[in-house]
Amino acid sequence: MNNFDRMLSSEDVMRRRATLLQRLHIDGPLLVLLLILAAGSLFVLYSASGKSWDLLAKQATSFGIGLVSMIVIAQFEPRFMARWVPLGYVIGVVLLLVVDIMGHNAMGATRWINIPGVIRFQPSEFMKILMPATIAWYLSKRTLPPQLKHVGISLLLIGVPFALIVRQPDLGTSLLILAGGAFVLFWAGCAGAGFSAYWRRRFRCRSRCGSSSCTTTRSSGS
Repeated sequence: MNNFDRMLSSEDVMRRRATLLQRLHIDGPLLVLLLILAAGSLFVLYSASGKSWDLLAKQATSFGIGLVSMIVIAQFEPRFMARWVPLGYVIGVVLLLVVDIMGHNAMGATRWINIPGVIRFQPSEFMKILMPATIAWYLSKRTLPPQLKHVGISLLLIGVPFALIVRQPDLGTSLLILAGGAFVLFWAGCAGAGFSAYWRRRFRCRSRCGSSSCTTTRSSGS
C-alpha cells in the first residue's frame, strides 16, 4: 500500500481499486454468460426467421432494454428492495386474479391483461422475479433452517400463483415459478443436514417428555 492509500480508510481504498463492474454491482462471469446466451439466441432467431433483420432488431432491442434494467436494479440496496417485495407479491397475485376473471384470450390461453391502445402484458412474467424474492424475504425474518410451519407458509405463498397460472393454462411458466420458490427453500436449509438434524432433535425431545420445546438436565451426582 502506498503513502496515499495509507491516508484513506480501507473502504475508500477498496472503492478506488474496484473495477467498473464491481462499482455497478454486476457479476462479471454471469454477465459474460448472459451475453453468450443472448448472442446464440439471436443467431438462432436470425437463421430460423429466414434472415429477417426486422425480427432480429426487435429482439436485440428487447434484450438491450432488459440489460439496462438489470444494471439499474442492481444499484438498489437489497434492504430497499426487500421492503417492496411483499407489496409486489400482492399486486402480482391480484393481477393474476384479474387475468383469471377478465383476461385477454389468445391462441386458446388466457394469459394477458389487455388495455386497448395502451399495453398488453403478462402478469405471470413478473412473478418469475417476485416469487423467489418473496420466499427469500419471508425466510430472512425466520431462523434457519426453517421450522415446519414456516415451510408450510412458504409453500402456500408458492402455491397460490402456481395454481392461478396453471389455470391460464401456462404449465411452463408455472413450473418456473414453482422451481424459483423451491430453490430458495432448498438453499434455506430444507434439504440440508441441518434441517434434518433439527427435526430429529425435536422428535427425540417430544418422544422423551411430550414437548417439542423441553430441555433435558442431568443430575450432577449420577
